[in-house]
Amino acid sequence: MPRNCFQDIMRHLRFDDRSTRSDQAKTDKFAAISSVWGSFVTNCLTSYNPGLHFTVDEQLFQSKTRCCFLQYIATKPDKFGIKFWVACDLKSKYICDVLPYLGKDPSRSIGERLSKNVVMRLIEPFLDKGRNVTTDNFFTSLSLAQKLLSRKTTILGTVNKIRREIAQSARQTDCSVAATLTVYSAKRNKTVYVLSSMHSVVQTDDTTKRKPNTVTLYNTTKCGMDVMDQILREYTVRRGTRRWPVVVFYNMIDMAALNAHVLYQACTRKQERRVDLLVELARELASSHMAAKKARNEQLLRTQPSTPSPGKRATCQVKHQCKNDHATVRCVHCYKYTCLDSMAHPSVELLLLWLLIQIYVPSQAVNESECIFQGDVETNNFYQEGDVVIGGLFPLHYSPVSFVHSFDKKPVPSGYKYFSPRALRWMQTMTFAVQEINHRQDILPHLKLGFHIRDTCDDIPVAVKTSLLLVNGQPDAGRGTCGHVHTSVSPVIVGDAGSGVSMAVLRTLGSFNIPLVSYFASCSCLSNKKEFPAFMRTMPSDAFQTKALAKLVSYFHWTWVGVIGGQSDYARFAIQLFLQESARFGVCAAYVYFYPMPLTQEVAEELVKTMKSSSAKVILSFGAETELSTILAECRRQNLTNLQWLASEAWATAKSLWQDFGDLLLGTLGFAIHKGDIPDLGTYLSRLQASDALSSHFFAEFWEETFNCRVNGSGNLHTHVEGNRTACNGKEDLANVYSAYTDVSQLRVSYNVYKAVYLIAHALHEMSSCIPGQGPFYNGTCGTMAPILPWQLLHYMKHTKFSTLGEEVNFDENGDPIAYYDLMNWQRGKDGYLQLMKVGIYDASFAGEMSLVVNESHIQWHIGQQAPASLCSESCLPGYRKAIRKGEPICCFDCIPCAEGEISNKTGM
Repeated sequence: MPRNCFQDIMRHLRFDDRSTRSDQAKTDKFAAISSVWGSFVTNCLTSYNPGLHFTVDEQLFQSKTRCCFLQYIATKPDKFGIKFWVACDLKSKYICDVLPYLGKDPSRSIGERLSKNVVMRLIEPFLDKGRNVTTDNFFTSLSLAQKLLSRKTTILGTVNKIRREIAQSARQTDCSVAATLTVYSAKRNKTVYVLSSMHSVVQTDDTTKRKPNTVTLYNTTKCGMDVMDQILREYTVRRGTRRWPVVVFYNMIDMAALNAHVLYQACTRKQERRVDLLVELARELASSHMAAKKARNEQLLRTQPSTPSPGKRATCQVKHQCKNDHATVRCVHCYKYTCLDSMAHPSVELLLLWLLIQIYVPSQAVNESECIFQGDVETNNFYQEGDVVIGGLFPLHYSPVSFVHSFDKKPVPSGYKYFSPRALRWMQTMTFAVQEINHRQDILPHLKLGFHIRDTCDDIPVAVKTSLLLVNGQPDAGRGTCGHVHTSVSPVIVGDAGSGVSMAVLRTLGSFNIPLVSYFASCSCLSNKKEFPAFMRTMPSDAFQTKALAKLVSYFHWTWVGVIGGQSDYARFAIQLFLQESARFGVCAAYVYFYPMPLTQEVAEELVKTMKSSSAKVILSFGAETELSTILAECRRQNLTNLQWLASEAWATAKSLWQDFGDLLLGTLGFAIHKGDIPDLGTYLSRLQASDALSSHFFAEFWEETFNCRVNGSGNLHTHVEGNRTACNGKEDLANVYSAYTDVSQLRVSYNVYKAVYLIAHALHEMSSCIPGQGPFYNGTCGTMAPILPWQLLHYMKHTKFSTLGEEVNFDENGDPIAYYDLMNWQRGKDGYLQLMKVGIYDASFAGEMSLVVNESHIQWHIGQQAPASLCSESCLPGYRKAIRKGEPICCFDCIPCAEGEISNKTGM
C-alpha cells in the first residue's frame, strides 16, 4: 500500500458515529471507541477457558496524545501513556479481561477501594471455579482476600507495608480470616510481606535462604503480566498519532494478535512462532484486497494499449535505481512502464534461483538416506506383533551406580544395583492381559493386540530414550539406519511406575498427544491437565492418600508426627498435601526432612539423629524400599527401635523389608491400593522354566538372581553379587523357593497394570465399533483404525467405563480413578514371616467420617496392646489452661493455672 494512501486511511479512521459522539461523551469518556472495545473484550472472555492461575496488573500503553485520562507513571519505561487494568492467564499469557482507566469511576461505591473494585470486575466471569489470583501490593488487601474466598477464589500477593491492616492480620487468630501473612527478609533492610489465602501452612525450603513456600509461589506466578507486556512490545503495530482512539486501537490489535496465537496453538496442538503466525495472518487479511487490485489491473490492461502512444516516452517504473526515461513497454502483470534493462533482471534472478534449487535438493536427498539411529541398539525387551502394539515401561532395575563420564572414550551404559522380581511380575501381568484379551470374543474380536515392553531402570534418561523407541520403532540389531525399522510403533504406553519418570516421558511425548497410562505414579501434580493432557492412570492420586493419612493420625490422636521423604516430585507434593490436610485436624509436624537420592550414609546418620532427638514417636515416610532400608539400618545402629511407622502406598506392602527389619517394622500401618485377584495369573507366572531363560535376557537374569547360579548360554550381562556363580544344573524349580515374582497374594500394582491394559482394549473396542456419521469427531466421523491416531484413541480412553473382575472402573475429569485404599498392618505370623493384615479401609466416595473405617481390635502394635501416644505436650488438667509457646507450633504449649475469676472443668482446655 502506498504511504500516502495509508496515512489518508488513518487520518479518516473512526470507530463511532460522529453525530452522536458529543452526547455519548457526557456519560462515557471512552465513547469514541467503546463499542469496538466492548466487542473485543467480549470475544476475549468467551473464546478461551483459562487455567488455575491469573495475574492482575496494570499496563501503560505509550502515548503522549491529548486526552483527559492520560497517565504519567515514573516507574514505567515509557512514563506517559494510557493505562489499562489487565487480567491474563499465567501459563499461556492469554489476555482474559481488560479495563481502561478513565479516572474517577462514578459507579464505584463510596468507601470501596479502587484496587478491590478493579480486581473484582476483571475476574468476575471466572469466580467460583477454585482459581487463584496473583497481584502486587497495589491490589492486595485482607478485605479483597475475604471477598474472593467467599467466591471460591484465592489470592496471593505482596502487601504494602504501610497498610494499616498488616498489623491486624499478623495478630489475627480467628480461623475465619483464612489468609496467611508471610513476613520474609531476603536481604538486610528489605522485608517482603506476602498475603495468601491458598496456604494454611507456611513452609521453608532447605536452602540457606530458607525461602517460604508462599514467596516461592509468588515469584513463580507474578510474572504473567510482565511477560505478556514484553511479548506485545516485541511485535507491535504501534505508530505515532495524535488521536487517542487510534492509540487504543493499536493496543487492541496487539492484544488480539497475542490471543490469536494462543488460541491457534491450543486448537491445533501445534507450536508455531508468533512472528510466523502474524505474517501469515497479515497475508490472509490482505489477500482479498490484493486479488481485487490484480483484477482491476487486468481490466485496465485490457482496455488500454500495452505500449505508449507512438513517439511518447515514459520513465521506468519497475526498478527504482533506473533513471532511463525512454521506457516504451508496459508490464503485463503490474501495468507499469519498464525499460529493456529492467526486463532482463528478473530472468537473471530466476536463473540463479534455479541453480540454487538444483544444488540444494540433491544434498537434502543424501542427508535423508543417511539418517541413522542415535545410540546403541538395545535388544532386551518383550515383544509380540499385533494389529495394535501397546507399549510398556517398567522399572526392572533400579538404584543406578553414579559416575561422571569424561568423554575421552565412548560412554558405557549405567549400572544398577538391584533387580526387581516384582517389576518382572508387572511385565508378565501385561503380557497375560494382552493374551487373555486376544482369546476373548466379546472384546476386539477382529483385532489382535501386541506388546512392546522395555525396562526404564527407574532412571529418567533411560526412560525417555526407551519411550522414543516405543513410539518410533527400533532398527534391527547391526543395522542402525532409520530405513531398517521393522518393529511396530506404539500409539499408547502403559507406564511408568515413578511419578518423576512419568513426568519426564510426558514432557517428551506430550507434544504428540501420545497417551500414557500409569499403574503406580500417584503424584497429585500429574492431575494437572493443562501440563499433562495425555496422562491417565489406574492408580489413585496422592490427593486422596494424604487425606486418608491425615484422618488416620487424627483418629489415633497423634498430634506430633515426624515426616520424611526423598527429594522427588512424589514426596514433595505428597508431604505438602499431607501438611495442609493434617493442619485441619490440629496435627503438627515435629520435623519435615527431605533426604537426597540416592541416600548416602552421612545423610542417613543426620536424619536418624533428628528422629532420635525429637519427642515424636510416629514417623510417616514417603519413600521407596531402597532408601528406607538404609534408614532402618541406621536406626538399628543408633538403637532407635521404639517408633511407630506409617507407610505411604509406595512401600505399604513391601515384603522385602521384613527379612532384615521385621523387629523395627512390626505394627507398621499404611494404606495400600486396592487388591485384586486375577484368575490363572499365578499359573501363568509359575510356568517359567530354566529353558525360558535362554529366550529372554530378563528371564535369564531373574533365574540367575533367584537361584544364584549361571545359566549356560544366557546373554545376561547384569550381575548383582560379587564373585563367580556356579552353573545351573537344570533342576531348579520356582515351586521350591519364595519369590516376589510368583507371589500373587497381594496383587495391587499388578492389578493396576491389568486394568490399564483393559482400559486401552475397551477404548479400542469402542473406537472400532463406531458407526460412521455417529462418531465423536467433526461431522460425526469416527476414529481411524489404520493407522491409529493417538489423540483419537485418547478421546475414547477418557470416556471409557468398564467392568473387570466384578469392579466398576471409571475416571474423573483429570483421568484419575476413584480412590479406595486398604489399611494394612504389619504383623508377625506364627512362622515368623510377615503377615499383611487388613484392618480398615478408606473409600473416597463417602464423605466425612464415613470414609475411614478402622478395626482396632485386629491391630498388632509395635509396643504394647494399644496405640502409642505421640504428643508435643500433654493435655491440661482441669483448673489449668493452655499457653502457647512462642515460636513453636500450636501443639506445643504449657499448662498454667487459670486466672482469678476463671475456671476450666475439662481436660485439654
